[in-house]
Amino acid sequence: MTAQRDRTDMEMLRNGDMRGMESIYQRYKTALYRYFCGIIGQKEAAEDLVMSTMERLFTYRHAYKSDKNFRAWLFTMARNLAMDQYRHDRRRDNFEQEPHPEHTPDFDPSDAVDINSQLSELLKHLSEGDREIISLHYLAEVSYEDLSQILDLSVNALRIRVYRILKKLNKVYHLKANSNE
Repeated sequence: MTAQRDRTDMEMLRNGDMRGMESIYQRYKTALYRYFCGIIGQKEAAEDLVMSTMERLFTYRHAYKSDKNFRAWLFTMARNLAMDQYRHDRRRDNFEQEPHPEHTPDFDPSDAVDINSQLSELLKHLSEGDREIISLHYLAEVSYEDLSQILDLSVNALRIRVYRILKKLNKVYHLKANSNE
């Protein structure tokens, strides 16, 4: 089970065994990368944020409580870093989305993010918060239960919000499809 592996790897890391860090990195790098691509939309920034998340994990390894949900804790750190990056980019007025990459040198092609330009374009129509929810749930594959802990929302409220976001995306998609005909 992943939760048990997470606890074991964190215990190893706390005791100075870097194999725990490597194991966590290998297990979460793709999900983190997908999440950051969905939020930030820039491959280099996404790669940097994956590494920043791992640095933060190392720095705060002693703050993790083994009775808590590791995945939620990790993605809360990732979310904070993504929001910092987003605000920084927005302040610099440099938040132009580039196409999502299919492959980056640091990631295995089988783990690649395969988001076509249509989806990337649709995500631009969402608010920052809605884009974050969709990126966490569908791109990083974070469960509703973990997402509810990360965002401090009930699972039911989250399901309703995802449903409404998907309805909005569907409407935008059909409007664009009809305008292209």
